Amino acid sequence: GSWETTSPLLAVIEDHGTVIDRDFMYTIGGIDRATGVRTSTVQYARINSNGTLSSWTQTASLPYALELSGVIADGGLLYVLGGQTTGALTTSTVLFAPISNTTGTIGSWTQLSALPGAREDFPALLNNGYAYVPGGWDGGSFTDTVYYTPLATRDTYWGLTVPNGTASGTYTGANTFTAVFSP
Repeated sequence: GSWETTSPLLAVIEDHGTVIDRDFMYTIGGIDRATGVRTSTVQYARINSNGTLSSWTQTASLPYALELSGVIADGGLLYVLGGQTTGALTTSTVLFAPISNTTGTIGSWTQLSALPGAREDFPALLNNGYAYVPGGWDGGSFTDTVYYTPLATRDTYWGLTVPNGTASGTYTGANTFTAVFSP
């Protein structure tokens, strides 16, 4: 099909992270081109059934200004990995915040275990409960190193929680699921 335009962002930004979770699109950090200043702004818009976006709304800002980060969303959590902070410092920080599945707003940001090394300007990827950080800039040069980690958000599947520990046997039988959906 042909490309169309939809609701514009709240500001002209570049080097921001973008991710989709459920029915919401998020942009995280970047550089505000009107001021030329790195930003901590997080904004989101609902994705309508016809593909258009609702108006963008600002939600909980990052704890500090950041650009060139990798972002992923999984299990109702938004993750921001690495990036460049004020003073053009490359960081290894990993942040996460919960996403409201009804309103799309972001909760408070919390810091997780850092990446093994500083990294910026890379694609963050998610596959089957694992986050990947391939290549990018490490603050001194471009690198071919790939980091990965399992995400702890993968302990509930369709309302069933996987218990801690190691399996000590097998199960044969049937599980009945009741699907409940809400807009």
